[in-house]
Amino acid sequence: MNKLNAVVEKGSDGFYSIYIPEIPGLYGTGKTETEAKESLYQWLVVSG
Repeated sequence: MNKLNAVVEKGSDGFYSIYIPEIPGLYGTGKTETEAKESLYQWLVVSG
């Protein structure tokens, strides 16, 4: 199983974004870090 690193950033607006540098265009956002992670996971499920 391959592992990828995700980058989490908190924006000046207070929202979180998360992305995987090795997969351009794949990202998630949310009001909390958990919501952002769940959003990214949903992208992985849909595109996988």
